[in-house]
Amino acid sequence: MTTKEKELTQYIDNLGLQYFSGKEVLNSIWRVRGDVKNTLPPKTKWKNIEQALRVVDQLRGIVGVPITISSSYRSEKYNAVCGGAKFSQHKMFKALDIQCKSLLPSVIHNRITRLRNDGEFEGGLGIYRTFVHIDTRGANADWSGV
Repeated sequence: MTTKEKELTQYIDNLGLQYFSGKEVLNSIWRVRGDVKNTLPPKTKWKNIEQALRVVDQLRGIVGVPITISSSYRSEKYNAVCGGAKFSQHKMFKALDIQCKSLLPSVIHNRITRLRNDGEFEGGLGIYRTFVHIDTRGANADWSGV
């Protein structure tokens, strides 16, 4: 593990999350699509992911079953090959795509919508066939990719 990887992992571990570790977030970053390998987020963006991680950690406690982070930070190049939006919150390290093997995306989406409605965060929620997107852009937005 590189020094920067260790620093990011430790940064996330120091957030005091109950269910998610820095290593899990790091694993969601190291992806390859075609010949494009994703990169680590710049240190200046690390703080951006805190609120989304706290919300998903809270969600994990509510649903009582494991949740996997399938995508977090995306570099400009990696986001492009993923077909991500031009202004994707993933590029700002403010977004997570999450999956749960034992619950349908619709169930996860409904529970996280309740958290947003209860004022836990302001941001975007997208539901897809196999995952749910959450971001903390500061304004509510909803869409379906189903």
